[in-house]
Amino acid sequence: DILEDNQKIDVFVELANIEFFFGNFEKQIFYLSKFIIVQSDNDKKATALMNMGTAYIKLGSFIKAIEYLELGYKLTNKENRVKFLIKLAQCQNLLGHYQFALDILNNPEKDLARLKTLDSDYIYELAISYYYKMEYLSAQNLLKSAVELVKRSDKSILLIKLFNALGMVAYSSGLLDEAIKHYQDALNLAKKHKKISQEATILKNLGLIYDKKGQITEAIGNYSTCIKLSQAVNNQLESGYAA
Repeated sequence: DILEDNQKIDVFVELANIEFFFGNFEKQIFYLSKFIIVQSDNDKKATALMNMGTAYIKLGSFIKAIEYLELGYKLTNKENRVKFLIKLAQCQNLLGHYQFALDILNNPEKDLARLKTLDSDYIYELAISYYYKMEYLSAQNLLKSAVELVKRSDKSILLIKLFNALGMVAYSSGLLDEAIKHYQDALNLAKKHKKISQEATILKNLGLIYDKKGQITEAIGNYSTCIKLSQAVNNQLESGYAA
């Protein structure tokens, strides 16, 4: 009570950021809930609700995440609504409700149509929804359009998850050599941007393909490097440094 509300806001934000950095999502949620109480700006409240929803996703509490994301969607401005739709669809995909995820992403609000076409994360989540429904051609076409969209920007780091997803689609379609190419593109970018955890995931995926192709030496090599990188990420987190 000694602090003014604007001072409390700064403190709660800083504490929430610290807890997020160390992976203490329950404590992050606690401080964000305090922030919402003293914050009067609806857009800033919506951002906090988005972060709370994301934290609940990290904790595996998808129903709770949906609750806070829906609250945030009602408060946020038009420009940020697509971000909430993406997170809500992600929750439904994680719950196994793939058609429901598609319904959310195909929200009929006319105001959002142009924003959707310019958002690679939206196109990615839409593609993933089709992938889970085993509609691989639709997923592939969407991912390729997202790749072209990102290539026209200066955000090449976003290509990592797009190429990885294209690898997943190709693998599920039985196109193993094509999958390897996409995974290799993703791996090269992950190394370039020093995204160790993503690099480990991609190496695991490559190991699965080589295993399926009967190329055991290559499979073991990728699995071994994946394990080493995963251990390195865990060590960094324990030391207080994010990978």
